[in-house]
Amino acid sequence: MDDVALLSNFKTRNLGNLALTRVVQRLLATRYGADHLVALHRLPHPIADVVTSSPLSGWQRALERTVGDLGSLPRPDRSTFGEREPDLAAIGKEGSAPTGARALLGRAAHSGPGVRVRARLDRDTGREHLGGLDGAADVVWNPGGEINVHATPSSRLLDIDFAIARSKRVAMTNFSFEPTPETLAFFTARAASLHRVIARDERTAAALVDLGVDEKDMFLCPDAVFLAGSDTVPELAPTTRQDHRSVLGVVLHGITSVDTSHFARIIRAARDAGLAIEILSSHLTIDGDVIDQVLAVTGDTGVTVMPEFTDIPRYIAHLSGLHAVVTARFHTAVMGLLAGTTVVGVDTYGTKVAGGLTTAGFADALADGADWPEQAIAIIERGEPADPARLDDARARVLSTWSEVFPMADLTR
Repeated sequence: MDDVALLSNFKTRNLGNLALTRVVQRLLATRYGADHLVALHRLPHPIADVVTSSPLSGWQRALERTVGDLGSLPRPDRSTFGEREPDLAAIGKEGSAPTGARALLGRAAHSGPGVRVRARLDRDTGREHLGGLDGAADVVWNPGGEINVHATPSSRLLDIDFAIARSKRVAMTNFSFEPTPETLAFFTARAASLHRVIARDERTAAALVDLGVDEKDMFLCPDAVFLAGSDTVPELAPTTRQDHRSVLGVVLHGITSVDTSHFARIIRAARDAGLAIEILSSHLTIDGDVIDQVLAVTGDTGVTVMPEFTDIPRYIAHLSGLHAVVTARFHTAVMGLLAGTTVVGVDTYGTKVAGGLTTAGFADALADGADWPEQAIAIIERGEPADPARLDDARARVLSTWSEVFPMADLTR
């Protein structure tokens, strides 16, 4: 059996992304065997930033100038799959923003000269990372759920460009596609070289086929996090299922500004109906400002801002005790459905929540359009959790699709 390299090139506190990566790891370990799976993060930022300052056609030459000969790359130390997984904790936790002297040093480190110095210092780490990609026959890219206009700079595409240049069988999995001009240019040039693609919404599938992915290599599938809390990934299951309380959970997404009046309307309606409000977050560093903006409109009477959740089972268990959750974060919508809670999914940027829930068969959990606050209030008032049979169907579709796509070792174009 050939080795597979799983590339999860995001760095975030987002619990949904961590749940996604763990599920994908287990799916690939099942298909390839745990001993054949190498879990990788991403090239060091400075190396990627230096290289991708060149035109796309020159990335591989710039990479060799930056890290040295690409023909003799070291392989990362091999270990069992389970021993590699704790690295997720290091990937997932970012520190608070530095101040004072640390802030000055940070600005210097991110200046042009500073980045070039750091790229030289990271050379050995970068070579080992590239060696992990080069030593695998298959490379599976898990981009953390989406290619979007806010968090996918061109530097995050360098690893995949390297894998394609080395003639690896490259698969992209479990994502929505909302590109910038730069990422669109990359996929226009490279989409035809992707060996398999698993999209989580029809818009993404159509866009990638238009850019050159062969239709036979395109698969539409519910998000893999629907397997969290199942027998496939039992350690993500809630430890206890709470009795539903008279509490509405509200999950904002701070990556863009939002119309605070919409969320304020929902919070006021819920309070009028006798519900307490909990504002939840898995990433207060990103969400904190927009939470403050909403509270400035609604006031904090009857509203509790919960401490940041950093543990997936506890988050699912907490969601299971809510009357309902209104969420602008897609993976919270999925985990809320798994928890047996009434879910209202809303998009505050892009269409990933609508696309992902529709693909999975939960379009009735969406509030969209100009009157989405009124739709959300109606769903909250009904208080109807998802039918477990529909969750079983979404899980079965995930397992069926991944079984069909992987392993890719004996598949050829």
